[in-house]
Amino acid sequence: MKQFLIALLMFVNIVFVVNAQQILRGPYLQIGTSNSIVIRWRTDVATNTKVSFGLSNAQLSNTVSDAAAVIDHEVKLSNLQPNTVYYYNIGTSTTVLQGNQDNYFKTAPITGSTQKVRIWAMGDMGDGSPNQRNVRDQYLKYVGNDNKKTDFVLLLGDNAYPNGTDSEYQGNFFNIYQPHFLKNNVLWPVPGNHEYYASSRTDKNIPYYQMFTLPKNAEAGGVIITP
Repeated sequence: MKQFLIALLMFVNIVFVVNAQQILRGPYLQIGTSNSIVIRWRTDVATNTKVSFGLSNAQLSNTVSDAAAVIDHEVKLSNLQPNTVYYYNIGTSTTVLQGNQDNYFKTAPITGSTQKVRIWAMGDMGDGSPNQRNVRDQYLKYVGNDNKKTDFVLLLGDNAYPNGTDSEYQGNFFNIYQPHFLKNNVLWPVPGNHEYYASSRTDKNIPYYQMFTLPKNAEAGGVIITP
């Protein structure tokens, strides 16, 4: 009987570990346009993917899902209205992992709009230092802790020191800014030389290009450059 109970407890523990589902990174927003946006996040185990969204946190009537089991989740929401606040939640086909009144984003205005925008631009900041957090806190104080007052965040490079590895990005970037900006404000990153220290400077096989979704076909304006 004792051996049976030990085996049962071990089985329950294994099942619990395998089925654990929690967000390790994100959600963070990419390629925000006037009618679309990309939402990304990372889970501790591979799961399928589901995003629900709508104009009210109480009415998330639109969904996008993917049955593939992955750790790094990437979902594009399309056919959105310009210059509009949307609410969303993220998770799996059976579980909402995150979603409340603080999960929202605002689509970009239409092309040619002359309204004012506020951009928070920063570079050489990802060293995990007290100074990095102080700068973050001073910006929050300036905008009054209201993320709707920021239209997007621009990274100027050297975003995670010293080598731009995935773990350095987690500790020196995502962990510092995630609770305050990334689930609400579209993030437009640019690589610096430290991003390339994780690998060869002559190719794009570095964590930076794996963790960020970047425009490749003028999805957010500009032109398509062909070789």
